[in-house]
Amino acid sequence: MKMLQMSLLEWQNKFGSEDACIDALIKTRWPDGFVCPECSSREYSFITSRNSYQCSHCHHQTSVT
Repeated sequence: MKMLQMSLLEWQNKFGSEDACIDALIKTRWPDGFVCPECSSREYSFITSRNSYQCSHCHHQTSVT
């Protein structure tokens, strides 16, 4: 993946909070929405205590990172 060139100020404006970073990672990993890496299902639950996604079909757990 090619890295974008940006100044520190641009980086802080775009990724200046944890939520902004997580949103960017989600859009990069799943540009068309969540897809289970094991079974390709699109249905999931979010497990708050683990900060992970669980597939509703095969119950595989994965994180955005």
